[in-house]
Amino acid sequence: MGFEPVGQVMGTSIRTPLRKKHVQCGSYSHIGLIRRRLDPYDRVLKALVAECVALDAEGVIGITVTTRDLSIGIEYVAFGTAVRSATGRTEKPFLAHLSGQDFARLVVAGWIPVGIARATSLLAVHGVRPQGNGRSELGWQTEALARSKDLARRDLVTDIARWRGEGFVMATRWSRHHERDCEPRGSADIVAESFFLGTAISPLPAAVAPSKALTIMRLT
Repeated sequence: MGFEPVGQVMGTSIRTPLRKKHVQCGSYSHIGLIRRRLDPYDRVLKALVAECVALDAEGVIGITVTTRDLSIGIEYVAFGTAVRSATGRTEKPFLAHLSGQDFARLVVAGWIPVGIARATSLLAVHGVRPQGNGRSELGWQTEALARSKDLARRDLVTDIARWRGEGFVMATRWSRHHERDCEPRGSADIVAESFFLGTAISPLPAAVAPSKALTIMRLT
């Protein structure tokens, strides 16, 4: 199945600044904020699909998503290259962050991208701030980050399944945390965040014994 480039496509979205609200101390997972953070990604990716269809292309590769701070909010911009197959048609438009070379390598191996999978988590772990015990404090932060990564991975598996994917090629991931003072005095929250973004993949229908993909795989 050979593909050729058709043209450049772009999608944009602006997210208004999040209003600062008082958050009660304690352990929690902020589902509403998580969904709002992912919404701009979904909007720009949908715009890429719309432009892909308008060009009578079958998919978009080389997708990058960048952000820029504006006075009215945060601007999300997605770019990619629409491609079309010379030998057959895919069931529906696909999306991939993969470069042309990596895309070709994936197809030769018997796999096809199906969509951009993304996942994020935001949670707080509440406790009493350790006094004079660096090891305990490190363990507290480690627990929060571990739980954050675990929640994001679960969300990622769900999003891959949404695309009917059977594998995943990682594009970017990060985790971070910060400490927030709480009442009563001496207690605090460790707020941890994790984020994953990449391409969900599926075996080509006509592929002959494609190589088995890991849940998360690299092409190099």
